[in-house]
Amino acid sequence: MTTGHLIPPISINQRPGHLDPHIARIASYAQENAAVVQADAALRKQLTRKQYLFIGLIIFAGLTGFLLGIGIHIAFFFVTIIGEGFLMWQVDKIGKQIRALEEHPPTDLSGRCALATWLLSNLKHDLARRRRMVGVLDLNPTEDPANLLRTAPGLGNTTVSYYLRRWLDLEVCLIDGNELRLRISERIKVRPGHERRGSISGKTKWKSVKRVQQHRVTLRLQLNPERYNSVATRLPETPWQAGPMQVRWATQQSDEIRLMAELEAAQLSPEMLVQMLQAIYQHIVRR
Repeated sequence: MTTGHLIPPISINQRPGHLDPHIARIASYAQENAAVVQADAALRKQLTRKQYLFIGLIIFAGLTGFLLGIGIHIAFFFVTIIGEGFLMWQVDKIGKQIRALEEHPPTDLSGRCALATWLLSNLKHDLARRRRMVGVLDLNPTEDPANLLRTAPGLGNTTVSYYLRRWLDLEVCLIDGNELRLRISERIKVRPGHERRGSISGKTKWKSVKRVQQHRVTLRLQLNPERYNSVATRLPETPWQAGPMQVRWATQQSDEIRLMAELEAAQLSPEMLVQMLQAIYQHIVRR
């Protein structure tokens, strides 16, 4: 978990002037999450330095014991072997601690909080007069047993897990009269760390955990017939690029446009979302 507890979903049903408390709440979650992520990074850095220190001691002790064993007495050599055994045990112990942190790191919610803050801060200026923003924000981590979508066998007798969480669902009436419903989901593919034997060297190596994040944006746009010509509007055949995102499917029925776009990246930034919306609006014909 990110902060050791579940974050209550943020339910929104306010007019533009009453969104600031939600923005402040998101900022508080972002600050708390940043502290947890930074503490985890600091601990991993500390353990890595400690591991390198013990490896250096192993090399130094080995050379020293070998020279003393030859020059003075063979007993120094055997004492060194015992000491190196202890140091190697410490290195292995620290390595397991680092692997455990890599397997279950705290989720970095900075990108999600930044996008949610941007949406609430900027969409309120684009809302139609006296209309409300309605929706739900869920800032809990995607990589949670409750969000497990499916599993599949992976390399090295591992099980690859797929998680999916819809973390944003907003519905607004824009100043141009269009009604927009925006949903954003995060999909994570996790391949756990495992030992793998090299095909050429035959040596066993540790393959670290691998995570692949994919962002899915589902959009429904109800066009204002007084300002936009739905008959003349034609969307490209899928798949097509909408900014950095690829539109997988899109349909148009009368004044209603529905589409789903995906992006494989660590974070979905506000700039990426703006570019996608701009690309969609370029295909809509004004009257």
